[in-house]
This record gives sequence, structure tokens and C-alpha cells, in this order.
Amino acid sequence: MNFDFLDNPAFYILAVILLIAGYALSFFLNPRKQKKTVKTKLQNTDKLKENNALLKSELKRLDYLLGEYKTKIKTLKEGGAVEENTKALAQNKAPDAELNSVYQEKLKLEEEQKKFKRSNKKLWEQSIAIHKEKERIEKLRQEIEKQHQEVTNSIRYAQRIQTALMPAKELLKEYLPKHFVMWKPRDIVSGDFFWTKKIDNLIYIVAADCTGHGVPGALMSMLGMAFLNEIISDDKLPAGQVLDTLRVHIKKSLSQTGAYKEQKDGMDLALCVLNTETDKMQYAGANNHLYLIRHNELVRYKADSMPIGIYRREKPFTNNEIQLQKGDRFYIFSDGFQDQFGGKQEQKFKSKQFKELLLTIHAKPMAQQLELADKAFHDWKGKIDQIDDVLLIGVEI
Repeated sequence: MNFDFLDNPAFYILAVILLIAGYALSFFLNPRKQKKTVKTKLQNTDKLKENNALLKSELKRLDYLLGEYKTKIKTLKEGGAVEENTKALAQNKAPDAELNSVYQEKLKLEEEQKKFKRSNKKLWEQSIAIHKEKERIEKLRQEIEKQHQEVTNSIRYAQRIQTALMPAKELLKEYLPKHFVMWKPRDIVSGDFFWTKKIDNLIYIVAADCTGHGVPGALMSMLGMAFLNEIISDDKLPAGQVLDTLRVHIKKSLSQTGAYKEQKDGMDLALCVLNTETDKMQYAGANNHLYLIRHNELVRYKADSMPIGIYRREKPFTNNEIQLQKGDRFYIFSDGFQDQFGGKQEQKFKSKQFKELLLTIHAKPMAQQLELADKAFHDWKGKIDQIDDVLLIGVEI
């Protein structure tokens, strides 16, 4: 096989960017944990400040009491009570009760004051240590935010490359005057991709859903687009054979042998081959069905229940032939729309509701169908996060 696509610098640029971005994301980023740690440290610091304030207040109170006792002792001393007490102690006589009480209280308070000062010093040292830790964590947070921005910028650059490798709007308009594409990546880059190519009177249209989303899915999409460009050539292979050949290349590129615990990466895909002269269309699907709406009735052309990739019960993909009529609308898609959680019960959109949506909007102009489908998705999703990439392609004959 000829791997001409490997000579395309864009392939290497996107692959390297996505690999670096994925590694950096997994290695550097855990912003929620860092923010939680900073918040905990700040709370501890505030608590220490509060305790320190209470200790200062208590020490102030003790100093005031000691001052009063010192004044009282001075008064007793000037009155001769101290000397009498000293003689009484030397003669083993009971000392003056009032003076003894003052001395005992004084000693007790002085010891308590020393204890508080030691505790205060320890807490102050801990407060300083926590303040330094807070500064270190804040510096780390700023560094992580900087790295996060750099990685995000890299992935956004990869997004521009991925988007550039997919068919341009002008090209799609030329091939398919009446169509729409609803493409909504869950992350910045997507594992869902659409692709088209025209050879003489045949237009090849692909809607694919690669394993995963984000960076891993985008890498798989690159493989898919590269192999499709290579496989679909002047030979004009039928749709089913295109999928058979694509499966061979995906398995080989991912070194898939069917071994135990081996990764089952691959893609689900719908391929339509439209003959513009006869309005005949071939369809082959790997887990992704085709919906055709004619005279307000929806017909499902079932995909083969196997992916483009390693599978335990592989067989040749079915090549379906459909004679289209003027006014027919057909739709190919990934499972992202149907699997989205939402609604009052926060459940999946599901295929039944998806079919009803298409039947409701299919008679509208293509641009309006796109708006209505997008609105239905967002209304259903509400505040729930998008769980997967979304792809829906509609074409009118």
C-alpha cells in the first residue's frame, strides 16, 4: 500500500501536538486538587489567626491581673505583712492567709502566662510556616495555570489543523448543494469527523465516530482521514469494500491481533456513495445506521454490528444499494446526540426521540434543520455537561 499521506507535514504536526498536549494534560493538570489544597491551607491560616488573637486577649487579661496582685503585694509589703509572714514561715507558724493566697495566685498566674507564651510562640511559628506554604502553593498554582494555558493553546492549534483537514464549507456546498453538518466536539478537538471526496460522478460521504474523544479520538480521526484518502481513489471501490479495506489498515496500524486484553480501539462509521447521474446510492455502516425520510416516513438502513477495528466475529461489510428520489432526505450520524443525558429525568435522548426530531424538522430548509437540531440538543442537555462528541449530517436530493 502507498502511504502518501505520511508525506503530508500536517499529519506529523497534528500528531505531535496532540501527543504532547495529552501527556502534559495527564502529567501536569489537576487544578481542582490544587485549588482544594490552597483553600484548606487558607482556612488553617485563618483559624490560627483567630487562635492567636484569643491568646493575645488572654495574655492581656493575665497581665492586668498580675499588675493588680503586684500592687496588692506592694501594699502588704509596705505594711510589714511580708516580713511578718517570712518570720512566721521560719518559726513554722501559719502565714497570713491573705498574703499566702496572693502569692499562690501570683505563682499560678505567672506559670499560666509562661504556658500561654510558649503556646503562642509555637502557634506563631506554625503560622509563619503555613504562610510560606501558602506562598509556595500560590506560586505552584500560577505555574500550573500557565502550563494549562500553554497546553490549551497547543490543542487549539491542533483543532485548527484538524478542522482544516476536513472538507471546507465551500467544497461541501459544491458537492452537496442542499446539506447541513452539525459537528459539536465535546472537547477542543474531536473523535468524530466528517469527510467527503468526489471522483467523477461519485460523491463519497463519511460520518465517523472514533474510539474516545478529545486528544485520543483526534489521533484516531487523523488515521481515519488519511486512510480514506488513500483507499478511495480512481478504483471507485463500492462502499462495503471501502470499509473492509479501512478495517485492514486500522488493525495493521494499531497492531491489533485479537490477543487477550488487547486494546479494541477503532471507529464506528457510516459511508454513503452517491451517484449524481443516476441518484443511486450505496451505503455501508459499521455500527452507524442510515436514516432515509421519504413521504414523511423514516426508513432505517441497518449497519453491520461490528466496528472498523479488531472484532471477534468479523465478516465483510454489507453493501446496500438505494434508488433515491427527488425530495428524499437522508441522515448519517454518530451516537453522541442520542446518548446525551438531559430532560427532566436526566436520561438519554435515545434513538426513538432522535427519529421523532428528524421527522419533525426534515421538511424544513437545511439551514433551518441545523438550527432546530442544535436548539433541540441544547434544550435537552440544559445544564448537564456534554458527554460525547456529536455529529449529524443531513442531505436532500
